[in-house]
Amino acid sequence: MSTTRIRYDQSYWQQLVDSQAQSGLSGAQFCRERHVAYASFMSWRKRLQNFSSQPSVAPESTFVELTAPTPIAEISQADSDPEPRLCVELNLGAGIELRITRSA
Repeated sequence: MSTTRIRYDQSYWQQLVDSQAQSGLSGAQFCRERHVAYASFMSWRKRLQNFSSQPSVAPESTFVELTAPTPIAEISQADSDPEPRLCVELNLGAGIELRITRSA
């Protein structure tokens, strides 16, 4: 006999985490009373804490204009690079880096 698993979304888990915080019960006791898997509850609680602690970006600052302070040709000549190019590197966190290079 197999049991059917139901997958809940983020809003469901957020409500559970909030309810547990307000209940005054330990996480384990709260999960026992609600018939919720303790491991899933703790995983979601940690995930939601990490999500809420990340800095949010205001909608006005979604786009950032990047301009080169010096013409590309001057940069390449100063670095003795035979081919002028532009390189932008962004560190997005969590070990993710984005590099955009353009040859002129």
